Amino acid sequence: MFVSGNLIARSPVARIADESIASHATSTPPLGGEDSVMSLEHSINLGAIILSAASLVVAVFALRRASYAEKRALAEAKTNAFLTFRQRFQMIKRDLPPKWNDEAWLPEPDTDEWRRIELYWQNAFDEWFVPMRLNKEHLQDVWELFFESTVASALYNRPLRYVAWHLYTQGEFGKYQAEFAEVLEKLWRHPLNSDF
Repeated sequence: MFVSGNLIARSPVARIADESIASHATSTPPLGGEDSVMSLEHSINLGAIILSAASLVVAVFALRRASYAEKRALAEAKTNAFLTFRQRFQMIKRDLPPKWNDEAWLPEPDTDEWRRIELYWQNAFDEWFVPMRLNKEHLQDVWELFFESTVASALYNRPLRYVAWHLYTQGEFGKYQAEFAEVLEKLWRHPLNSDF
């Protein structure tokens, strides 16, 4: 190495080394450099993906639990509706007049016997109305699986059918009287008043 004025002359090898060091010093960012920054961004993105996936798993699990809870609540509601109607039916049937299935007997209006059979048909209307009109979406099968056939079997009893016909003609079933009578006639497969 030799000195010429303010310049220091260096050998060609030393100059290449100096240029390499200077080049590296200007191209590498401070504190870890570009590789470190890329690695940090990659870690943040990966963490966000993992967090999103975990959130999705939790959301799917919560949705499945909510769906199960809804199905269970619906099953309980159907069971409760069935048991409520069934319990009322059993109490009403126990109180029917002794001749309720005597084909030759027809009850007189405004008697205790008439009122007991009337109560039977009011309950039968409820057994149809609640599952088929009030809450058809959830309770229709309560009617179709059980009550429909029990109401159909009641229609084979002439005294019961006689009272049902009169309740229909008196408007006992409100704005649903024609529809309920149609249901009963469909189950009976004859007009309600076909034999009296």
